[in-house]
Amino acid sequence: MKKLVQFGLIKGGGTGDEIYEIFKALAGAFASKFDLEVKIKELEEVPNTYFELEKMELSPDQVNEIEEKEAQMMADFLSSIYEEGYDKVFRTAINAGTLYQLRRKIKSIKSMKLKTLDHDVLLIRDQAQGFYAIDSKKEDEEYITLECSYTKEFFNELIKFAHDEGSKNLQDGYRLLAIYKYHLFNKLQRWFRNYEDVELYQPDSGLDILMHQSSDVLVIASNEVGDTLTEYLPLYYRIGNKATMSAKNISLDSKTYGQEIYQTIHGSADNIAGKGIVNPFATIRATTDMFSSHIEHPIEIENILTMAQEQKYVTPDLGGNKKTSEVIDFVLKSIEET
Repeated sequence: MKKLVQFGLIKGGGTGDEIYEIFKALAGAFASKFDLEVKIKELEEVPNTYFELEKMELSPDQVNEIEEKEAQMMADFLSSIYEEGYDKVFRTAINAGTLYQLRRKIKSIKSMKLKTLDHDVLLIRDQAQGFYAIDSKKEDEEYITLECSYTKEFFNELIKFAHDEGSKNLQDGYRLLAIYKYHLFNKLQRWFRNYEDVELYQPDSGLDILMHQSSDVLVIASNEVGDTLTEYLPLYYRIGNKATMSAKNISLDSKTYGQEIYQTIHGSADNIAGKGIVNPFATIRATTDMFSSHIEHPIEIENILTMAQEQKYVTPDLGGNKKTSEVIDFVLKSIEET
């Protein structure tokens, strides 16, 4: 009897259809190779991308209304499928304002593991609070006013979760850094004194430590710092870029605690939608990660992607001339032959 694997799917606009086809092709290959039955439950509505909303020429209040509506729609979907046992979801890129409303609603943090030559870095991005995770916003022709917040309660949840992730993903004795612009807040530094094993640093000092670190390290970063590190660190360690990397978002909300939402790091790429040249590497990595806990002997996908690069089976953004479909065909054939 085949093992049942259940995944949720949220498909946005832009290159969402093309990304979904990549996901579906990989899921089919893994299902066939490892004798799995894959069941996918998809959100029927399609959330907008930033560029789609921009084309509508809406007022700020109208945009806020759409963002709130779509974020609540996705939160309700995630909660409903979680109750049915769907603890892993794949999501394509959507409008950032909508996404941050969703992250606040489900208390979502982002986890991204980076394997360097001599150590591992686990980046935990605190994206459910602080800058970007806006409590309220007002815009007119002269001013943009934002209100955002941190809470001691969520920091307690975040630190506990970070320890759990560190123990599962890093070697014992890993270093734990927290990188926040804490000089702006008197209370923030005081709160962190309660966490004896957490080293709190300003962004410049924290980045300097990361650049000279040679053993496993767990980094908890504020939203805006984590946003930068997500794109900068893969380049610094020479292991990829935002077009090739993926990450997972994990809900800390009681309704969906532990539900994992996988994503590519790159955006919706509306400008290349329909051209058949979207880089599939990030989606391949995300899909492989989603299947990893269901496969006894995981596919060495990194070896396959390295082989694709060496043989120039890559899209134009990586210096090749292949269509997305050609890269996928190469990867699927390699999976079949391993």
